[in-house]
Amino acid sequence: MTTHTSTHRKAVSVAFDSDGRASLQVVRSGNPVHAKTRIRPQVNTTDHFRLMEWEVSPGRTIAVLSPTSGSSDSSAIEEWVRWMRQLAARDELKVLILACHGGRFLFSSSHLQEKWQSFEAGLELMERMNKSLIAAVDGTVSGIGCAVALCTHAVVASESARFILPAGTGVIQRLVRIAHLQKGADGLVRAVTWLCSDRAITAREAEEMGWVDQCCEGEALPLAVAWAKAAAAAGQGPLAEAFIRRRAWRNDWERPRPFTILGRQERERIIAGIRDQDTQLKEILSLIQTGYEQGFSTGLVHERKWWAARTQRPEANQSPQWSYTVRSLTQEEEEQWIREGQLLPPDSPFYPGISPVPSWQYRTTDPVTVIPVRRPGPREVLVYVLSRGANCSGLVVETGRTVREEKEIHAGDAVIVIPGGLQEMEGQFVTVGAEQVFPKPVNLSFAEAANLLPWMMAHRITRHRERGRVWIDGLEESAALACYTLVQHDEGKVTVMTSSDRERRMTEERNAEALDLRHLRYRGVFTKIPADSSTWRRWEELGKKVIEDFRCRNHGELADWTATFYGERTFGRAYQLLKDGGLLVVAGAREGEQLTFIGKRGERSPSTFLKRAGESVVLYYGMGLRRDEVMDPFGWRVIQVAEQRQDRLVIITQSEAQKRWLKGRLGDHVAGIISIEECAASWPGEFDWPPSVPYLPNPSERKKDWLLTRQLFERRTIRPLRAVIGEHLRTMQNPEGYADVVVDRADHDALGISLYLVKPKSGRVVFGENMAGKRYSFYASTMMEPERRIVTPSATIVGCGLPDTEDVQRVLEWMENGVFRKERRLIMAETEHRGMATTVLADLHTVDQLYEAWSSQC
Repeated sequence: MTTHTSTHRKAVSVAFDSDGRASLQVVRSGNPVHAKTRIRPQVNTTDHFRLMEWEVSPGRTIAVLSPTSGSSDSSAIEEWVRWMRQLAARDELKVLILACHGGRFLFSSSHLQEKWQSFEAGLELMERMNKSLIAAVDGTVSGIGCAVALCTHAVVASESARFILPAGTGVIQRLVRIAHLQKGADGLVRAVTWLCSDRAITAREAEEMGWVDQCCEGEALPLAVAWAKAAAAAGQGPLAEAFIRRRAWRNDWERPRPFTILGRQERERIIAGIRDQDTQLKEILSLIQTGYEQGFSTGLVHERKWWAARTQRPEANQSPQWSYTVRSLTQEEEEQWIREGQLLPPDSPFYPGISPVPSWQYRTTDPVTVIPVRRPGPREVLVYVLSRGANCSGLVVETGRTVREEKEIHAGDAVIVIPGGLQEMEGQFVTVGAEQVFPKPVNLSFAEAANLLPWMMAHRITRHRERGRVWIDGLEESAALACYTLVQHDEGKVTVMTSSDRERRMTEERNAEALDLRHLRYRGVFTKIPADSSTWRRWEELGKKVIEDFRCRNHGELADWTATFYGERTFGRAYQLLKDGGLLVVAGAREGEQLTFIGKRGERSPSTFLKRAGESVVLYYGMGLRRDEVMDPFGWRVIQVAEQRQDRLVIITQSEAQKRWLKGRLGDHVAGIISIEECAASWPGEFDWPPSVPYLPNPSERKKDWLLTRQLFERRTIRPLRAVIGEHLRTMQNPEGYADVVVDRADHDALGISLYLVKPKSGRVVFGENMAGKRYSFYASTMMEPERRIVTPSATIVGCGLPDTEDVQRVLEWMENGVFRKERRLIMAETEHRGMATTVLADLHTVDQLYEAWSSQC
C-alpha cells in the first residue's frame, strides 16, 4: 500500500510492507530515491512548547508538538493542557505528533503533584480527541512522559530510546491492557514484570511488549511524519488503523468484566522475572483486577490513591537502574539446561565463532544462581572471561555493528576488560562498551592481564602531578602500592601511613618513610571530624602531632599532594598535611562514607575562580547573615564578575527578603533567584535544609538505616533543589540543568549539597572566603567522578574516577617493555583470581596456547 503527496514538483511516497512498516521516499521522474521531504511548516513557539504545522492536502494538516529548553515546571503542564484544548477544537488538524528528543518528553514529573488534576484532564482530552495521535521517541522518556505516550494511538521509537516508567499516572491500567491486546499473554507478562522491576527498558523491549508499534534504526520523527502523512492525506497506513483500533479499545475498557487474563502459568513467569518485589506485585495485580472488574475509570482512581500513598515512602523514590533476572536452578533444571545448550558448564572450552553462545551463565559471585547472557549492542563487545582479578581478561565472542566498522576488535581476539561505572562483570560472559576493551599484550599471561587496573588507577592518580613530597595513607590497596611505585620511580619523596605489620615490612623493604597509625602517639588522631563545633579546635590540635612528624621526615615541609584510599578516618588529616596550593586526590573510599575536613586560612577574588565566560553558575547569597540583612559584599562581587563574563547565574538566597532585594536590582540580568524560604513554602513538610549532610550509619552493619537516611536526604533536599535550579539552567546541551560552578560560602556547610548540583565530570565547587577553623563535609561517592573538583583558597580536592584511554595505553606500554615486573607480581599475588576457564590456563599467553591446552583436555 502506497500513498502519494505532492510538494515542489516532487512526489512523496510512503510505502508500507505487509507488516505495516513504513519507508519514506521522494519520487523524481518515476524513480524512487530515499530523501528528506522539503516542507514549509508554520511555526508557533510559546514559553514551553513549539508547534510546527503544515498542510498535506487541501484543508488537512498535521503538526508536531515538541518541548523547548525549559519545559519542566508546573506552568508547562498548564500550557500543555491549553495546547490540547486548542488543537482538539481545530477541524483541519488531522494528526498530532508528540516529539521526544534530547531526553525530554514535554515535561518532567517534578511539579506534577501541584497540577495533578490538570494533567489528568489533559490525558482524558487526548484519549477523547477526534484526531490521530502518535508519539515519536528519540531520547529517554520517564515519569509522566510515559503516561502521555500511552495515551497516543501509536508510538514509534529509535533504537537508542529508553523508557523509565513509574506508575501512578494511569500507566498500570493503560499499559497492561495495551500489552495484552497487542501481544497476548506474553505481552501481559512483560508489562507486569516491568511495572515491578523499577528499571529502564530499551525501545526493542517496549516493541516486544506491544507498547511501541515500530522501532527504527534512525530517528523516530521522520517515520512518525510518514505515518502521519499517510493517515491525514488518505486515511491509510498503520496510524489510521491504530486510531480505529484504539478508539474501540478505549470504549470497551469501561465495561466491567471478570479478571481472568492472568492465569497460574503467567503469574509464575512474572515471579521468575522479578526479585524482592512480592509486595509491589500483589499491589499492582490488585489494581489491575480492580480496573477490570469495576471499569477503567474506577481503576484510575484507585491507582492514583495507591501512588499518592506510595510516594510518601522513601524507597518509592529510588532512581531506576538497569537490572537482570537472577534464577536459582534445581539440579534437574541445571542438567537439562546444559544438555539443551542454554548453560555452559564451568571450566568449559569456548571457541568464539564456533561454539554457540548460551542464553544463561553462572554468576561468579554466587555460582548456585544463573543470569542471562546479554548480547552486545551496536557499540558493545561480548567477552568470554578467562581470568578475573582487579579487571578481566578473555576472548572476544561477538562485537556490535558499530564496533565492527570502527574498531580493530574481532571475535577470537585476546583482550583485557576495564570496569566502567556501575557495570557488573560477574558472569562467565560480560557485555561492555567498546571503550572498555583493549588488546592484551602478548608478553602478559591471561592472569597477569587481569591485574592491570591498579596500575591504571595509579597512573590516573599521579599523572600531571608534580613530583615533590607525597603522602599516601597505606599500602594495603593494590592501587596504593602501584601509586607508591610510580611516585618513587619519578623520584618523588613518599611518606606512607601504615596500619599493619605487613605494610610496615613493605615500607622497610623500600626504605620508605612511614608513620605507624597504631603508635600510642596517634591514639584518637585519625578520626572523622565530629559535627559538634566545640570539638573542632581540639581535633585540629591533635593533628599537629602528624604535621610535626611529617615535617621531620620532609625537611620541615608539608605535602605537595596527598592521595587518600581509606576514606573518612584519614581524609581530614590528608587535607591538613597539604601545603598552601596543595592537591588532595580522593582515590578511594567505602560505600556510604562521609568525608570531613577543617578549612584553612586564605581568600580568593571571584575573578580568579570564574575564568571561563558563559558558564552556568550557582551562587549562595546571604548565608551567615540575619534573614532581614540583604547586603552580602562577597556575594555581590561574584554577581558583578558573573555579569561581566556573561555567565548564566542562578542565586540561592537564605530569605525571601534577600531575594526581593536582589530581584529589584538585577531584574532579568540573572537566570533565576531562589530562596530557601521559598522552597520550604513550596514543599511544606517535604523540604529540608540541613546544617550539613546527614550522618550515615555503617552500611555493612545497618544497611536499611543507611539506605533510608540517604534516600530521605536526596528526596527532601537534593531533588527539590535540583528541580528548581534545572528550570533556569536547562539547555539543549545541558538537559539536566547541572551547574559548571557552584560558588559555596565559608559560613555554612553546604558542600555536600553543592556537589550534587555540579556537572558529574567537569563540575567544580569553589570557595573564595576564609575557611579557617570551620568544618565541611560531603559524601565520598559524590567525589568519585573523574576530575570533579573542590577548590578552596588554600588547596584543591579532586576526584579520581576510573581510568581513561590515556591511562590504559600508558600502562600497556609499560607492560610491553617489562617495567615494574617485581611490583606487578606482588600485586598479582595479593589479588583474588576468579573466572578462569580452567586453573591450568593461568600462565598461558596466546590464543593458540589456549586452544592447544583445551584440545589436550579432550
